Amino acid sequence: MSRTGWIVALGMLASAVAPGSARAAGKEIVQKIESLNTSAIAAYKAGDYEKARAQLMDALVLGKKNDLDTHPAVARTYLDLGVVQSAGLKDHEKAQRYFGLAVRIKPDIQVPPALASDELKQELEQARAKGSAPPPARAEESAPAKESTPTRTKASEPAQAAEDQGRAREESEKLRKQLAEEKEAKEKLEKARADAEKQLAAARDGEKKEREEKEKLAKEKVDTEKQLAAARDAEKKERETREKLEKQLTEARDTQQKEKQLAETRDKERKGQEEKERLTREKMAEGPDLPSSLPRPLTCPIPDEGQQGADLYMHCAVAPTLKAKAVALYYRPSGVLHFNSLAMERNKKGWYLAVVPATYAGGKVLQYYVEAHGDHGEVLASNGKPGSPNIMTLRPGAPPVAASSSSAGSLVPARAVETKGRTPKRTQPKKK
Repeated sequence: MSRTGWIVALGMLASAVAPGSARAAGKEIVQKIESLNTSAIAAYKAGDYEKARAQLMDALVLGKKNDLDTHPAVARTYLDLGVVQSAGLKDHEKAQRYFGLAVRIKPDIQVPPALASDELKQELEQARAKGSAPPPARAEESAPAKESTPTRTKASEPAQAAEDQGRAREESEKLRKQLAEEKEAKEKLEKARADAEKQLAAARDGEKKEREEKEKLAKEKVDTEKQLAAARDAEKKERETREKLEKQLTEARDTQQKEKQLAETRDKERKGQEEKERLTREKMAEGPDLPSSLPRPLTCPIPDEGQQGADLYMHCAVAPTLKAKAVALYYRPSGVLHFNSLAMERNKKGWYLAVVPATYAGGKVLQYYVEAHGDHGEVLASNGKPGSPNIMTLRPGAPPVAASSSSAGSLVPARAVETKGRTPKRTQPKKK
């Protein structure tokens, strides 16, 4: 064989081996994505919705890095995300977006029978109707129509596939950024919770020392009384009795002085504790540092759980493009029909702040929603709605609601917020 022939043969061999290696690598990535999908559904069935969502996000990132945005396995990932968001996290808006991405990649995709419910089937069909391509089965039924215009159909299919692929990649990038922001917020909340636990431990140590001091004083008092009784009984000699009485009087004066000093110490500790609580309230009202970008026009990073019987510090941020003139918080305790309202005012860090008084946090649940109003009272954006408000569970001993606290002087006073065409009713909660 000539030298030219050997070169041609080697080139053909390399071109035959390379695609096989690429296919093997792609198959391995697809298996990892499918494994993450399976693990996520297991976590979803066990009730751990956050873990399920995190695993599905990992699967999407893996698909994007390996250019598998339009692979059927990724379509299954989007479908599973829709199921977790709708049936697990009750976020039907995100569920619709994920269902839409799934049907763009695989138009005939269906919810597995083990997860299917009438509500999920309906949501998937709604997403399919909004803009997905028709299922392949319907395409086969309309085959004669395609034959009449074969050139135009073949030309439009690559363009449609490219458009769908671009949309899927863009949505995947948005989801990755959102996951990173949620992870950062969770870490901040865990740090705040750890700081609160440290403060609580310090307060418990102070209470223990105070209790021990009281026990010591009580014991000294008992000893003094015993000595006085012994002095009254020892009347054999007047001089010895007088000396003993003078001694008892001196000890009593010493005890009184000690009690006075102890009272001054307690007063000093009380003032110190009040100052500490004031600083804590200031930090809670300040809130965390305002993020450089907001995931929503009206963002309210308020925890799902709050402390029962304590002031609730509610923070919200409004995107500058919204041009809001006023922000209002509407809330009601469990068992109350109408919402109370609070005007939210901006603090030093740029948050809109309102404080729900502890008297309204005595139940087990607090319902609330937030609205941003324009110049004429129109609603520009909302976080929750009157018909479907946000819910905060109130539990004894739960961490305070806020990343830091504020002074009493900066608390927002409770008053009705005027909106165009309506005035929210302000009612006192009914006692259960």
